[in-house]
Amino acid sequence: MGYGQRRLEFSLHKRELFASIVFVYALLLGGMARAAEVAPDMVVDANVASVDLIAYVQTHIVAGPIDADPNIPKYNRGRDFGSWRTQDVKLTTGCNRTREAVLQRQADPRYPTTINPATCRVTTGLWHEPYTGADVYAAKELQIDHVVPLKNAYYTGGYAWRPAERCHYANFMANPFHLIAVNAHENMSKGDRSPDRYMPPSATYQCEYLNNWMKIKVIWKLSVTHEEATAIEKDFAAQNCDPSLRFAPTGEINAQRMAASQPIRSCEEFEKKGQVTPVD
Repeated sequence: MGYGQRRLEFSLHKRELFASIVFVYALLLGGMARAAEVAPDMVVDANVASVDLIAYVQTHIVAGPIDADPNIPKYNRGRDFGSWRTQDVKLTTGCNRTREAVLQRQADPRYPTTINPATCRVTTGLWHEPYTGADVYAAKELQIDHVVPLKNAYYTGGYAWRPAERCHYANFMANPFHLIAVNAHENMSKGDRSPDRYMPPSATYQCEYLNNWMKIKVIWKLSVTHEEATAIEKDFAAQNCDPSLRFAPTGEINAQRMAASQPIRSCEEFEKKGQVTPVD
């Protein structure tokens, strides 16, 4: 089943109403209060079968531009998130750097994937690229996209994390939707833009993209901007997205949060050594 036709199927035994949940969108006098820090995270309740992703978006809004808070140190990609790291899980090829791991995971297993043994870099394979819907055979035509970009994650909560946690975010492989191989041109066009300024050109993938974006925000407890929240709701309706994509199983979210709280070993080393290297 291709990216353009896939729809995530969730087992929704109960859909609880969250009428009792009241969040306050706060503004601090002389500065901005980040709603994600002010509002309790009641939307992820172990007693409720599923998480309402749009409800989370609606109740974790930060006022103003995400990079306007003078109390947050300016974002520096290499310093704050580091480079691709070595994954804890060893692949049969022995090439465990995050970029190679994502390419190997996402490649069509029915087509041979080749790796340069001298550099441990994936060179060819078959990838069903989701943003354009095209098939790609050369790995050099792909970049690994952080679906919620590093800069966005930094200013919506990641600035407060340990360096090892930020590095872990940049290399997170506990699910198949946090990091994905995409058309290099599209990835550069996207940059650090959120859904109010960028959506993949493949209309058949846009609902899945929104679902993935929201799940990442929930897993990592990140806030959103007013523009971002408005665009997500508008596009979700405009694309007539399957209502099930508005929800995610609570157990899945909590399991992902547990994985997010446990940085891989190479990220712990990154923190200890204070390495500053670019993400290529």
